[in-house]
Amino acid sequence: MFAVGPSTGSGTFAFYSNGNWIISNEGRATLQIIDVNGRILSSEQIAGSVSKAINQPAGVYMLRLINGEIVMVQKIVIE
Repeated sequence: MFAVGPSTGSGTFAFYSNGNWIISNEGRATLQIIDVNGRILSSEQIAGSVSKAINQPAGVYMLRLINGEIVMVQKIVIE
């Protein structure tokens, strides 16, 4: 995981459990799924932490969480 721009924290914000990704978040944020070519495949508003199924083909993706001025990006692998 790496942060882009101002960040108040570090670490992993998404965890895989029981077929879903658990996204840890406080408040309202935008969650984006990005492919390795930088294309945004999905973008949605979330409020608080959520459990989410990510229905994409097997591959490497980036999750980008934008919460105010904080932008966090985490690489995920879907098998």
